[in-house]
Amino acid sequence: NLYSRGGAYTDAHVPFQRAVDQLFLSPIGGENRNITLRIPAGEFVFDSPVFIPPYANIVGDGIGKTKITANGANAFYTKNGDSVGSGNYADDSTNDSTNQPRYIRLSGMTIEHTSYGGTIILQNCRDSVFSDLRILGQWTFGSGVGVDYGAFKLRSGGQGSIDCNHNSFKNI
Repeated sequence: NLYSRGGAYTDAHVPFQRAVDQLFLSPIGGENRNITLRIPAGEFVFDSPVFIPPYANIVGDGIGKTKITANGANAFYTKNGDSVGSGNYADDSTNDSTNQPRYIRLSGMTIEHTSYGGTIILQNCRDSVFSDLRILGQWTFGSGVGVDYGAFKLRSGGQGSIDCNHNSFKNI
């Protein structure tokens, strides 16, 4: 049970990360696009980001029904399939065109971010769909250039400067 009936489940990050790892990094999941992690209606609190590997499909019950509050640096952070299961979530330098985050779908939820940092970090993410999301928060302007971290932060880098491209954003 990921949440209590009386309110938000505190630090739901751990069971969510376990579910993501078991579904999308196991021999059953992996590159199988027919698996979807459904998040029921309710309120969930993440004190750390949930790392999303390639081919992950994560779908809530709808905007305003499934609500995630991120108290940590980010709510979601895309990672390559090699780094997610290893516990070495910080290492994006191993991203290359064969393992980069791709074909990810995240939809049907409200995400509120309560601290500084991008709500959803797309590190070298390509060919993915983000739809039917409401993202709430306040973001800081950096160096007079504009918002440094916003609802989404698209980042590129790694071996051979892998791009973050061909992503679709609908009804955000």
